[in-house]
Amino acid sequence: MKERLAKLRAFLGPVGQRLPLFVVLGFFFGGRAYYRLFYGARFDASPLGHFLQLMDKELLRDDLLRTCFYLHHQAPVLNFLAGIALKIAPQRYDEVLDITFFVGAFVLTLALFGSLKALGVRPWLAAAATSVYTIAPPVAFYELWLMYHHLVTVFLVLSIAALLRFLRKETLGSGILFFSSIALVILTRATYGLVFMGALAGVLLWYRPVARKLVLKAAAGPMLFVALYTIKPQIQTHHSLGHALVGPNLVMKTLRELPTSEREDLFNEKLITPMERTEPFPNLTRHPSFKVDVPKTGVPALDNLENSNGDINPNALEYVYLGDLAMKDAKFLIKTYPEAYLRSVRNAFFIGYFHSSLDDICAPRSLAFKSIHRSVEKVTKWFFPQEGGALLVLWIILPFALLYAVGKLLSARARLVSNRASTPVIAMLFITIVYSASSVLISYADFSRYRFEVDVYYGILLTLFVNDAISVTVSVTKRAWSFIRSRRHAQPLVLAKP
Repeated sequence: MKERLAKLRAFLGPVGQRLPLFVVLGFFFGGRAYYRLFYGARFDASPLGHFLQLMDKELLRDDLLRTCFYLHHQAPVLNFLAGIALKIAPQRYDEVLDITFFVGAFVLTLALFGSLKALGVRPWLAAAATSVYTIAPPVAFYELWLMYHHLVTVFLVLSIAALLRFLRKETLGSGILFFSSIALVILTRATYGLVFMGALAGVLLWYRPVARKLVLKAAAGPMLFVALYTIKPQIQTHHSLGHALVGPNLVMKTLRELPTSEREDLFNEKLITPMERTEPFPNLTRHPSFKVDVPKTGVPALDNLENSNGDINPNALEYVYLGDLAMKDAKFLIKTYPEAYLRSVRNAFFIGYFHSSLDDICAPRSLAFKSIHRSVEKVTKWFFPQEGGALLVLWIILPFALLYAVGKLLSARARLVSNRASTPVIAMLFITIVYSASSVLISYADFSRYRFEVDVYYGILLTLFVNDAISVTVSVTKRAWSFIRSRRHAQPLVLAKP
């Protein structure tokens, strides 16, 4: 009998240790089956060739490398993956992309669960946090939509796992792996850049002074690659990366805060160009007066004004030079109406940023959004939507997560050996969140959609707080119980007779 019990314990031991992982996998596969079977959710590749972020199908299929090389305001990874899918299965490329995004979600789930455990989070708490994240409607939606947000999130979580590996092993290979994962983030969304990577390198140099030479060696290659990527548009178009987008965004951001009559006066008095009446990237075929003389380059991605489907080619070189006019208008508007610009920044941060990550301009157009919209409405109620669209719960937990991070970084224990892994990771989480939020200074819409990429980082910080709270509660309870037991078993003091 004793031998049987010993064998049973030996069998259940490893199973019990792996049970939290099985729970995470159950929620991952079960959640995706639920959305696909119950709501009929399907992968939506419709942005291909229609959205500013994606190039023409024919160019991606027939001229992939050159097209990706000459992108000047969008990062190449999403377009490259779309082009590979078009080459593999020209008629069923959406299925190839669906599998690619699904695999990314699976890797993200495993990396998130493993990273939480490596940060000292209790296995069951790590399993619960990962499971809740992986079945959330916004996560399911972005996994089913051909946009860069899902891929950015995958690479951001992988970068945490790579950083933890580097902090544990302190080898050149693990350091290169970490900085390469950050480079992938930058090559997937252009708003992350060399400054972002430099800030993360600074974190490691500050918190790991004994490994500074190793950090510099590991960062050198990826940082050089990102630097070349950053200056490439300057050589190709004589304009900086993203120039075609910055001016139009600043104009829209400021103009929207002005009264209609005042906007009309600006146009009537020709203080700003008529182009600003339209959305960014106007159709130059319909508005020939906006055209500028641009020499042909021989590169279809830069020369074609229209895609094969008749939509505009957002990467056309004309839009770079129209960006000059837009930037001139933006500088005039911000200088003349600084209060309007500052008001737009305030509204973007204090209202738009705290909306649901699905509450933006682009998402409702997606078929994937329509299929899970009922689920989104159910969950949104739990976050107490306020007048204007902001969610009260986000107003509370997002600032609290940042305050927790600041408290951990400024605490006296931040540099202790026991925290040599968690402190740099918390610093990375904090810097990435703040850097991502800086989009409110330029973008004129979709702030909560941009926040989605770092929602997982907010979740990691909140999970670490809950884990700390549990540790403190358990410690206090044990001490209190130990004190009570010691008092209960204390021997009464007996005075000796004189």
